[in-house]
Amino acid sequence: MGRLLVALHPNAGVNTIEFVIAWNTYQQAVGAGSAHAEQARPGQFSPSMEVVVIPLRTNQASDAIYEALKDVLQRLQRDSAKPTEALLSPTPTGKGDLFAVVPAPPAPQHHVLKG
Repeated sequence: MGRLLVALHPNAGVNTIEFVIAWNTYQQAVGAGSAHAEQARPGQFSPSMEVVVIPLRTNQASDAIYEALKDVLQRLQRDSAKPTEALLSPTPTGKGDLFAVVPAPPAPQHHVLKG
C-alpha cells in the first residue's frame, strides 16, 4: 500500500502539527505508519488546506486505517457537540494512496421565525 494523505481544512479545528503529534503518539495509528506534515502540491488539494502524509506499512486494511483516523480525530476533538469527521476515499489511487479530507464544520443552522 502507498500512503494516507490527510487534507485538513483550515477551519476544521485541527492543524497539521496537532494531527501529526496525535497520530504518532497513538499506538494503533502509528502502527500503520508515522505521520509528517507537507505542503500541498499545486492542484493536489485546495490551496488553503494543510496536508499530513503517512507512508503506510504493507498489509494495512483500509478499514483499520479509517478507524485509526477517526480515533485520532476524536482525541483532538475540542467540542463534543461538534465532532470532527473525515471523508475517506473508497478505493486507493493507482499508486495505492488513500485520501482523507477533514472538512470545515458545517455552518450553524439559522431558523427564521415567522410571526
